[in-house]
Amino acid sequence: MRKIKIGDVTVEPGTKSRGFLKVANRPDGSAVGIPFIVINGARDGPILCVDACVHGDEVEGTEAIIKLQKMIDPSKLSGAFIGVPVVNILAFESSDRMNPLEHERTDMNRIFPGRERYLSEKIAFTHFNEIVCKSNYYISFHGGGMTEYIEPMVYYQKAVSSISEEVAKRSLEIAKAFGVEILYRGHESPGISVYEAARKGIPGILPEIGGQCDRYRNRETMVDLCVKGVLNVMKHLGMIEGKPEPPPEQKDLDITTLYNNCGGLWIPEVKAPKFVEKGTVLGRIINPFFGDELEVIKAPFEGLVVMTWMVPVVQAGDWVCMIGKVLGNL
Repeated sequence: MRKIKIGDVTVEPGTKSRGFLKVANRPDGSAVGIPFIVINGARDGPILCVDACVHGDEVEGTEAIIKLQKMIDPSKLSGAFIGVPVVNILAFESSDRMNPLEHERTDMNRIFPGRERYLSEKIAFTHFNEIVCKSNYYISFHGGGMTEYIEPMVYYQKAVSSISEEVAKRSLEIAKAFGVEILYRGHESPGISVYEAARKGIPGILPEIGGQCDRYRNRETMVDLCVKGVLNVMKHLGMIEGKPEPPPEQKDLDITTLYNNCGGLWIPEVKAPKFVEKGTVLGRIINPFFGDELEVIKAPFEGLVVMTWMVPVVQAGDWVCMIGKVLGNL
């Protein structure tokens, strides 16, 4: 039986608490920090950290963590649940992927484990070292945000030079337990929180669920998918009673992101999820004033389209599609 301490908050076994881990001050003197919830079980078991809004416009995980902290009973929990509903609070307040107030806009999920320099780096550093590294397993929620339609899928970490076979094996196990149909493997990905956690020996997954394209009709469905996924992982880890409920079939993908060279008006021609042949036209970029075709984006191989950029106006170098080679069924 162990106490869990984050900042100045100590949580006894069999209880739950919440706090705010201060990182810095805003210009008006108010605090910039990280809200957290700790549910410390009455029985021994693993510590699971679940976070959301590393990108401030990816809020399905935020709502899921709010629901989960009301559902989980510490008296029936083995181990502990640490929930961080919003990591990047300044980006969240602006419904932006990144902190819009920062002089050098920084994608927080490219800079973990952070450092004590720019504000985004400070937040990443504090979150990673004071919260994530206290866990035995890690789930970091992402999604399509304000710009993409993305099919629900889960990133797991493949074994690479700095990540052991054992950590990779456990990452795949919890990815399968989470319970969506599409899994995709991560390679060498410095700066991504789940990758950096794996380098520390903490198996993790990164679910990509929901986004603005889904929120009008499917907001609750996507949030509940996140909730069910976490509960499935907790069942797999023996933290709560029950068995995970995976789908009948799960596909293992190796995903490639396709970038455009020309800015203009993006006209997608394939909607995810869809299997396509090599050479299939996935979309076109046209001149936004006169309609001249500027660029054609084609499938580089046979595979499953899992993401489509949904903002009509694109800049050169945006990521307009993701397509995955199907490596097999799990």
